[in-house]
Amino acid sequence: MPYNKKMDYDEIKTNVSANLTELRKSSGLTQVEFGEKFAFSDKTISKWESGASIPDVATLCQIANEFNISLDDLVKSHNISEDHDKKTNRFKYSLTRLQHIAVLFFVVVFIWACALMIFIFVKDFFKVSVWPIFLWAIPISAVCIHYYTSRFIGNNFILKLSLDTITAWSTLMAIYYSFLVYNITFRSIFFLGIPLQIIVVLVSYIKTWRRSK
Repeated sequence: MPYNKKMDYDEIKTNVSANLTELRKSSGLTQVEFGEKFAFSDKTISKWESGASIPDVATLCQIANEFNISLDDLVKSHNISEDHDKKTNRFKYSLTRLQHIAVLFFVVVFIWACALMIFIFVKDFFKVSVWPIFLWAIPISAVCIHYYTSRFIGNNFILKLSLDTITAWSTLMAIYYSFLVYNITFRSIFFLGIPLQIIVVLVSYIKTWRRSK
């Protein structure tokens, strides 16, 4: 079967006109606004969208770069608005993830800063060392990390289990040393760690299993 160059060109022209129309509409731009982005009149944009003419390769590349898509996205037949929306959503998701990480960082810093201020205040005004306050900052930080990362870690059983384990054992350790400050030895509290660890494993497993269903 002979290679039909005219048919291929007509197909490309049809695809480009349809894709440019979808791209412009999905971006919420008028033909005038779309044309202003690339220094073309609205009449030229109208010709592109009607299939009367198509942009040259350099202009197509410029359009692709502007909207963060590939050249293939413009010349192939597919729903370009869905592809554009997916890429936009991925960018928003990445931005949201970075925002959560930034918030988490400041929250953890705030927790430890509060612990430091409490330690200094009590030591200066009451002449008492309450250094176990830093131990309490560990489980509180772990809980915050678990909360802020739960959206992104998904069904990562190991990570969830690690955070829950750190929370449980650091809480027991903080309680033990808080009593020790007042010369009260409370070693038996660590025996609670065994059933507590079993509960942590079971809860983490059940949560992961439910989310995977």
